[in-house]
Amino acid sequence: KLLTSAEADSQGCRCRKPGPGMWRTLSAGRGLDPARCAMVGDKPEDIRFGLDLGFAATVLVMTGKGAEHAAKLGLAETGLPGPDVSLVELEERKPGQPHALARDLAAACAWLARRAAS
Repeated sequence: KLLTSAEADSQGCRCRKPGPGMWRTLSAGRGLDPARCAMVGDKPEDIRFGLDLGFAATVLVMTGKGAEHAAKLGLAETGLPGPDVSLVELEERKPGQPHALARDLAAACAWLARRAAS
């Protein structure tokens, strides 16, 4: 099922991330448990969405605008993922920071699969 919002970002719609509206709609009909879910995105709003809802993991990907936003979140000094490093797990996180930084969606999914298997 695809959920969308016709509201513009500036209108403060609660159905747009980081608001919980779409999550509430989606999770209600499917019995989703946020403690068993993860959020992967390239913006601070994506990470805040996952953290605010208590998701088990949040991952900021470096594709899209991720690298730019990693710097804004104070993560540039952690050593960002790149050609030789696919993922950096953040041992000590400040409020608003993700659990991990991934080079791309494939690296984020691989890390999440390893976490789920352990």
